[in-house]
Amino acid sequence: MSTERKIENITKKIENICLNKFQLKLNDILSFCESKIEKLMILQLFHYFSNYTLGLSHDYFDEMQYYNIDFIDRWICFDGCIGEEKKSLMIHIEKYKYRWIGGMPFKYIGFKALTNFTGYGENGEYKEFEVYPQYEIEIADKAYRIDIVIKLNLKKDDKVLKSQKIAIECDGYDYHKDPIKFREDKIRERALKSIGFKDVLRYSGSEIYSIDDDLKKIHFTVQEIVNIIQL
Repeated sequence: MSTERKIENITKKIENICLNKFQLKLNDILSFCESKIEKLMILQLFHYFSNYTLGLSHDYFDEMQYYNIDFIDRWICFDGCIGEEKKSLMIHIEKYKYRWIGGMPFKYIGFKALTNFTGYGENGEYKEFEVYPQYEIEIADKAYRIDIVIKLNLKKDDKVLKSQKIAIECDGYDYHKDPIKFREDKIRERALKSIGFKDVLRYSGSEIYSIDDDLKKIHFTVQEIVNIIQL
């Protein structure tokens, strides 16, 4: 076998390893979604942040890449957990099929997009978006699960200086037009805003489906969201 052939073979092996790891991480995130339309929205957000370039042009893709994208993982530690708290964690782990590594449950739960410029602000600040599907939160002893949460962090030297977040619901008006459900939604929105959520945005399935895979079209939808949570 020639040296060139060996180089080609080992390059392919490395590519396959990297692709398999990437697919595992992305599948982890998608496994939290409770509907196909949620998965579609998550993928559209991922597509935007992983491909967005200044000027939305691919002519200078490498030089103009705007975001570095990475995955967010979660390790669950049971130290100090007893009774109902431990039972709740175990239900969560079983439901979302966490992997056990070194005796601890582990899974990728979201992704983050970091502006690809150091010294973004006057004092070296930079922005980072975090995106989570099926975000669980407790407010006044009541559990809530949000379809998608987007956080915008203003950071410096890996420290969060300011943070803002919004909730995205992927079912739209038809599902929520029942008067009782509408009232519950308003209570839920007020509860989320009381703990710092900037807004709760609702997108119907048809709206999400109609977002084309053209980056320019995705750009306008994501910019609507981003503009709301600007710091």
